Amino acid sequence: MLLCACSSKILVSLDIVSNLCRTACLFAQKAAAKQLSAFRRWGVMADWQNGCYYSYNKQYEAKQLEIFYQMYEKVRQPESFNADCLVKI
Repeated sequence: MLLCACSSKILVSLDIVSNLCRTACLFAQKAAAKQLSAFRRWGVMADWQNGCYYSYNKQYEAKQLEIFYQMYEKVRQPESFNADCLVKI
């Protein structure tokens, strides 16, 4: 059994992490297959033959994470806060 130290100083078994990742990947593949089937049944037009799902594309995932981080940084910075957008109840 391999162990690694996480940032929280808790030891985590790499076997457990690897198994979790594998299980998550299989779940995602099954969910994507169900969605694809439903989209086709509903008549959604797409490039089904050439893989219209981008969630397995590493470059796409990296770009999405970059955009998410930029959004997070913008919200986190006090100078970008706009009190006018708050709703008064």
